[in-house]
Amino acid sequence: MIGFILLGFIGLLGLAFATSAVHHKIRLAKEKGSFIPIGQIVDVDGHNMHVYQEGHGKETLVFMSGNGTSSPVLDFKSLFSQVSDQYKVVVVEKQGYGFSDITDSPRDMQTMLSQTRKALAEAGLQGPFILVPHSASGLEALYWAQNYPEEVRAVIGLDIAVPASYQDFKINIPLFRFASFLADMGITR
Repeated sequence: MIGFILLGFIGLLGLAFATSAVHHKIRLAKEKGSFIPIGQIVDVDGHNMHVYQEGHGKETLVFMSGNGTSSPVLDFKSLFSQVSDQYKVVVVEKQGYGFSDITDSPRDMQTMLSQTRKALAEAGLQGPFILVPHSASGLEALYWAQNYPEEVRAVIGLDIAVPASYQDFKINIPLFRFASFLADMGITR
């Protein structure tokens, strides 16, 4: 009896996952035409990257998103719209984020910074910049300032990570893979 109940529960769970996955794929296909970049698309290492610019001013603020930010431009909009009358504001959406292409390129610090710098150059932007990193991008901003000090005027951190943040940090890879699976199946929708 318990075996049949357990089998029924597993079957219902499988049906729920399948239904969610089909619904998610249908919605993604319908939504595809709605996602129109609001900034400039530039080619970086054979992939499209989205660079958004707004405002005027002598100083350029470059907003840098942390990990897992689905749309950096939209996430930062309420903040940077408050200062775009005094500063030029730029948001570079890393590969895999926002309107930028998904890529399988390495996600190490050197590669991500190289891509960000290339995207800014392709968009016709030159430093020195005031970097405004959030979360994990704090590490990228510090790396940028250390390795290319002529390109960085200042760093203004938004709840940034610093190297000590990750000293004892243990990443639960199975949990990340499970969360990715749930997102692919449409459960997080």
